[in-house]
Amino acid sequence: MKRGVIVKCFMLFLITDVSSMVFGNEMCDETPHPGECKTLLIKHKPIRSTTQFLQVSVERTLDGAVKAKSDTYFLEPQFGSKQAWEECMDLYEQTIHRLNESVLCPKNVCSRSDVQAWLSTALTNLDTCQEEMSELGVSSHSLESITIDVINTLAINKRMEQNGKEFGISKITMKTLSIGEKVDVVVAQDGSGDYKTIQEAVNGAGERPKGSPRYVIHVKQGVYEEYVNVGIKSNNIMITGDGIGKTIITGDKSKGRGFSTYKSATFVNTITAQSRFNPNQTTGIVIHNSVVKGAPGVQLGGVKTYLGRPWRSYARTVVIGTYLDTLIEPNGWIDWDNVTALSTLYYGEYQNSGPGSGTENRVDWAGFHVISDIQEAREFTLPNSSTLLHGYRLPKCLSPSISNNILEHIFVTFI
Repeated sequence: MKRGVIVKCFMLFLITDVSSMVFGNEMCDETPHPGECKTLLIKHKPIRSTTQFLQVSVERTLDGAVKAKSDTYFLEPQFGSKQAWEECMDLYEQTIHRLNESVLCPKNVCSRSDVQAWLSTALTNLDTCQEEMSELGVSSHSLESITIDVINTLAINKRMEQNGKEFGISKITMKTLSIGEKVDVVVAQDGSGDYKTIQEAVNGAGERPKGSPRYVIHVKQGVYEEYVNVGIKSNNIMITGDGIGKTIITGDKSKGRGFSTYKSATFVNTITAQSRFNPNQTTGIVIHNSVVKGAPGVQLGGVKTYLGRPWRSYARTVVIGTYLDTLIEPNGWIDWDNVTALSTLYYGEYQNSGPGSGTENRVDWAGFHVISDIQEAREFTLPNSSTLLHGYRLPKCLSPSISNNILEHIFVTFI
C-alpha cells in the first residue's frame, strides 16, 4: 500500500516536471534566441507560470550583467582608452540598476510597461558598450551573452503585457509639469543665485529615491557651456529657464576631438540619431511644440541640416507641431549607410510649420510617415500615449548633441 503511494507521488512529480518543460519550451520558442532561453529553463526547473518564467529570466539577466561588468573591469588594458573603458563600466552600472528595478517590480509600484522601458534602456546601454568595444577591437563573450538574455526577456515581457498579465499593482500616474511650481534653487552665472553652474545645482540635489518630491532648479538667463549629467539616482528633478533664447545650454563634442560616440555625436548636422535596434524596445524621440532654427550669429554656409538619421534598424523619431526654419533640408532625413533600416524604422511628421516643414520633397522611405490621423499622432504625445511612451522613462544618453550650436531652441522628449 505504501509502495503504491510512493509510485503515485513519483508519477505526479514526473508529470508536473514534464508539463513544466513543455510549457517553458513553448515560451522559449517565441523568443528571438530559443536555444539560450531553453538553457535557462533547464537550469531553473520547474517553472509553472509565465510570471515565474519572466522573474527567473530577469534574475538570470541581472546575474549576467554583474558578471559582464566584472569581466570588463579586467579588460581595461585591452581598451587602450581609459575613457571608453570608464564609459562601459558606467553603462554596466546603469544596466544593473535598471535590471534591479525590474527584479523588484512585483514588490513595488510599477507595471509591465515599466519593466519593458527598463529592459529597453538596459539593451541600449549594452549595445552602446558593444559598439565602443568593437571600434577598439575588444571582445567580450559575457557581453554578448547578457545582450541575448535581455533581448529574450524583452520578448517574454512584451508577450505578457499584450496578454494583459500585470503584477496586480496599478501603474504610476505621471504628474503633469507645472511651470509655476516652487523653485528650490537658482542658477545664475553672475553669482546672484545658489549656484553658478547647472551641474553644481544637480549635484546639490543629492541622491533622490523614488517618491521624492519634485526638486525644481531655475536657470537664469545666460549661455551655459556645460554638459549636464543627471544620474540614475537623481529622481524627479525639474530644470526651468527664463525662456526661449534667454537660457541656453550649449556644447560641441565630437569623436575627432577625442570624445567617443557615447559622449558626443557630430554628424553632418543631424538633430537626432535614435538607436532602437530591437522591435520590442519602447524607446524613441519625440520633438513636440518646439522651434528649430539657427542660433543668432551662426553662419550655416553650405552645412546641411537634417531632422534625423537612423542609428539602428528600428529607429523611431516623430516631429509634431514644431516650427522648422530654412536650415532643414527639403528631404528632411538622411540615411546612415543602412538600407534595411529604411523599411523598419519609424519617422513621422505631423502638422509642423515654417519654411522647412514642407513634406512634398521628403524622403520616400517605407518607414517615413506624413501623419494625417490625429489619433496616430496622439500615440506620440503625453499623457495620451499608449504605445511609445510605455512607462515614460528618461534614459541618460539617447541622441547626439548638435554641432556648431546651430539650435536656438528645441524642446525634445526623450523616451
